Amino acid sequence: MRDSSAQGWPFLVARGRHRGYRTLLAPGFLIAERGHGVLDDSVVPSPHQDRATVIEVLTGAGRRLTVVYATHLVTSADIAEPGAPPAAQEPRDQHSRPLQLIYGFVCLDGVAGEPDQEDLRVCGQASLRAYRRFLRDEEGFVVEPSEDFPLRSPVAGRASAPAQVSRVDGYHDYVRPPFRRGAVLVTAGVLLVVAILAIVWLTRPQPRVECDTSEQKIVSASQRPTVTPSGPCLREGRSKVQGMAGP
Repeated sequence: MRDSSAQGWPFLVARGRHRGYRTLLAPGFLIAERGHGVLDDSVVPSPHQDRATVIEVLTGAGRRLTVVYATHLVTSADIAEPGAPPAAQEPRDQHSRPLQLIYGFVCLDGVAGEPDQEDLRVCGQASLRAYRRFLRDEEGFVVEPSEDFPLRSPVAGRASAPAQVSRVDGYHDYVRPPFRRGAVLVTAGVLLVVAILAIVWLTRPQPRVECDTSEQKIVSASQRPTVTPSGPCLREGRSKVQGMAGP
C-alpha cells in the first residue's frame, strides 16, 4: 500500500578537482551511525544524465534502505556562485576529466514504481549547494547532514525478503547488499592468520625418534647384530653399528 507520508533524505556522492568520489551529503542518522560510506560503496555513475535508478542497500548496522539516485554532469553554471556569471570553460578535475555528481534520496521504505522527477529536482538543488561548499575546501570538507522532505514518489511498505535482480537500464532495476570494505578487511585478516599458523605448523621442529633395536636380526652366532635405522635416527644408528663392528 502506498505511503503518502513517506520522507526522503537527499544525498550526494561526487569527486572534486583533486579528491576522488566520496559521500558529501547524507542523512543525519547515517552519519551518526558512521554508515554513510554505504552510499559511495553502492552507487555508480551512469551514462544516462539525470535518469533515476533504484537500489536497496543494507548498512553495517543492519538498516535496510532504498536509495534512488541519478548522475549529473557538472556545468559551469552549476558551480557558479549566486549572482556571479559562469566560467567560460566547463569544470574539470586535475586530470582534465569532467566532474560528475551522483545525487538522489534515501528512503526508509520501498519505492514502488518510477521515482517522481520533482523529488530528484529537490535533491539536485540540495546537492549543488553542498558541492559548491566542497569545492571551496576539498581537503577540509566534512560530510554534511541533509534535511528530510516529503516524497512525491510512490512509496510502499517494504517486503520481508526483496527479490535479487540484475542491473539493467531504467528505474528500480538493481537490488543488492552493499560492498563492505570492513568485511573485506576482516576476511583478509582471518586469511592472513590462517596462513601464518600453517607456516608455523609446517616449520616446527620434528620430535627426535629413537631407533627401535627390536628389529635387530641375528643370523648366526658369528655374526654381530645389525640395525637398519630409518628416519631421523638414521645417522645415529649408523654410528652405533660402526662402533659395534670389529676390526
